[in-house]
Amino acid sequence: MQHIDWPLVGRADELASACALQQQVAGGVGGCLLISAVAGAGKSFLLSEIGRMARGAGAQVRVASARGGMAPPYSLVTDAFGHPASIVAASGPRSFFEAGISNVADALAIDRLLDHVDADAMHAPLLAVLDDVHLADPGSLQFIAAMLPRLATVPVGLVLAGRPPAPGSALAALWPQLERYGQVLPLAPLGSDELSVLCTARFGAPPGPRLVASLEATGGLPLLAATTLEAIPAHEVVVADGLAEIDASTAASISRAVPDPVRSRMEAVVGADGAFAAAAAVAGQQFDLGDVAAVLQVPLRDAVDAVGRLESAGVVVASDLAFRFRHEHYRLAAEGLVAVPVRVALHRGYADLLAGRGESPLAIADHLVAASVTGDQAASWLTQAASLLVPFDPAAALGLADRAVAVGNRHDRVLAVVRLRALSSMGRVEESDALARALLADLAAQPDAAQEEITLRRELALGLFQLGRPAESIPEISRAEALETDPRRRWRLTAERAFMHLLAGDFSVARSVAAEASTAGEALGDITTRLAADMAGGLVTLYVMDLDEAEQMAQRLVRLAQLPEAAEATFYQPWFAASIIRLELGEFAEARRINGIGRARSGAAGYAWIVPGYDTLDAAAHFQEGNLDDTEAAAGAAVAAAVADSFGVNLWCHALLARCAALRDDWPLAEHHLAQALGEVRDGQAQFGRDHLAIAQSAVMEHAGDLDGAYANVRDYWEAFSLFAIDSPRQELSLHVVRLGLAVGDTAQVTRAVEHLAQVAERSGRERFAADHAYAAAMAVGDSAGEAAALERLVALGFRLRELCARGLHPVSRPPTRPGLGRLSKSERAVVGLLSEGLSNAQIGERLFVSRRTVESHVSSAYRKLGVTNRVELARRALD
Repeated sequence: MQHIDWPLVGRADELASACALQQQVAGGVGGCLLISAVAGAGKSFLLSEIGRMARGAGAQVRVASARGGMAPPYSLVTDAFGHPASIVAASGPRSFFEAGISNVADALAIDRLLDHVDADAMHAPLLAVLDDVHLADPGSLQFIAAMLPRLATVPVGLVLAGRPPAPGSALAALWPQLERYGQVLPLAPLGSDELSVLCTARFGAPPGPRLVASLEATGGLPLLAATTLEAIPAHEVVVADGLAEIDASTAASISRAVPDPVRSRMEAVVGADGAFAAAAAVAGQQFDLGDVAAVLQVPLRDAVDAVGRLESAGVVVASDLAFRFRHEHYRLAAEGLVAVPVRVALHRGYADLLAGRGESPLAIADHLVAASVTGDQAASWLTQAASLLVPFDPAAALGLADRAVAVGNRHDRVLAVVRLRALSSMGRVEESDALARALLADLAAQPDAAQEEITLRRELALGLFQLGRPAESIPEISRAEALETDPRRRWRLTAERAFMHLLAGDFSVARSVAAEASTAGEALGDITTRLAADMAGGLVTLYVMDLDEAEQMAQRLVRLAQLPEAAEATFYQPWFAASIIRLELGEFAEARRINGIGRARSGAAGYAWIVPGYDTLDAAAHFQEGNLDDTEAAAGAAVAAAVADSFGVNLWCHALLARCAALRDDWPLAEHHLAQALGEVRDGQAQFGRDHLAIAQSAVMEHAGDLDGAYANVRDYWEAFSLFAIDSPRQELSLHVVRLGLAVGDTAQVTRAVEHLAQVAERSGRERFAADHAYAAAMAVGDSAGEAAALERLVALGFRLRELCARGLHPVSRPPTRPGLGRLSKSERAVVGLLSEGLSNAQIGERLFVSRRTVESHVSSAYRKLGVTNRVELARRALD
């Protein structure tokens, strides 16, 4: 029996929403639809029609379905958009900076994929139709999460389809964002009118009473209704009085089949092709005809004949270079045609076939798990698969690793290290520590295993460091140093230890260790060691306000990193430390220039995880200059990258955003960002941005009327930084201590703060610090003229933030009255101008030396200020 070309019925609202999305994308702004449906509700059939409509309207259409099982990371996304080069981080040791980031692999992959999609969308409006998202790999779901907030600034439409999320699943975690940024469309069952249309398509007339009852027994699920109609032979249907009717015997037969009409249909049509159908089903939802023939050990001609019969019966359909089952229900029914031992044998056959031609261990592992294969060879494949997954999905990697332990018959150190990395990434601290120490204990009796012990101890040290426990990491890295015989590698470990001392708050030791490593690196001619050491040393000199030496180190870091032999510079990110030093010196333009270099070098080398760090430094520079729009754009871009760090980048950004909101008198937003910043605090670790966190907290308290609490908060932070001899964060904090201390009458503390600023001004010999002291001293004695003069000096030096803060609780508003593009900030106008030239967000970022996400922030802000909704309108306004 030939498969029926069924009409799409009962989905007018969903098609209208898809059409509206397509028109929206054609206008230059993206959006998202999520079609939520139970199995058999016809979502895939609906997606086919949506794709056909979009192609007819001239859109680029990308189509893909999640593979399920142990699919390669980002497979749903790469199946749809293609596979950009270098989305996998280079293998090799982690730097101490990288050890503070928990999702390094995802940061690089998602960044490269976003660039890839951004460039693709510039050719023509793009519609991505992604099916079975409930089966998608975690990386693809993370990409969708990253894409959702960007849809307002790029002409990309996402049409997603999947089953309602299971509690605790990755899709359930994504669901709130899908509801926020997109439109969720649950597919309702078909009504009697729609079922009548299907019957008419099959038999040329609407159903009579018996056939109506049979169709309604399917619950209105299109797949089950269509399958039921297909199973009724045409000669058993009588059309009389305009109705298609069946006799009681046929109705009884249907009633027995309706609980599982797909299985009944499968058994009725496969005949002698049952073994072929089962073998194809074991391969997956999509299968290669040659692979099925090879596993069954039958001639390819026989396989071609069998698949042709299944295609004619509507069980499978051709899909590009392969075949796929018409629906997952059909695949499951085909699997059920053979007994469990036969399915196990088929899975073994596929595992052997794929292994023999060097396919991905992930695909092989799928079949090994399904077949319950044991032995060392199976354990080896499972270990390789776990190694591939651990950077992207540590939970799945740990499951594979545990299974490899269960099926293998020997102790495998590679497997143990994979389990260690997975446990560490999942935050299971006690287990990862215990495993690492057990591995180290095994090495104690092996004198020839020193290099392995060095690697393991360094990995343990970085794991502890990543978890915010730098003090515990220092003994491990010290032991690795003692074991290392190669001078270059040993001194690099020493430089890394200096950084760990720095983050642990032990600045005097950090400074001496860094100086020792830098001297050794220079003697060895090893620029990378010098860069690592000088980076830690430079930050220490900054923290203790030894500004002349800090400035020299900043110059040296940038100069050395430019040398051809410094190809490994990105491993230690010297530009980050150099930029922080320039920020403290008030050289904001130079800091942003250095950020641009670091961002470009890091992106090219695959260190995408550090890009939000440079966005944060841009935000800090803009904030000191009083450019709140640019601060919000850069800080918002850093937060949007969703890179989880232990250094305080996210803390710093949320604190800056909270302070911007407070200066604009938007207190609910200030409280929101303050809560986010507090959630990033790591006890016992010297994180960036804690001074801004203290000031934001006090601003919120002061606004709420708690003046004593506001003062106590900044005073306590000031004292804490004093206790640890960290001077740089106390610079602005001192001004707030003076103002609030005067308000509550703590003149003794006010005097201490003013004296501190006087000492820094004298020690530094720099006008910026002298102006801060003059401002605080004038405040302390009520000299309003002196305050005004000092503020004028600070503004002239580029520190307009001091003037904004001096306004107290008077809000800093965005200028609403300027016409047209005059409402935009300077940076926003630059972005809009390049956008009107047809450049993508990534290209604009390269032109302006900012990140792509910062460009997206500027575009979104321009939309809001100019009242436009897409890039086309924005470009037109710029051209007009």
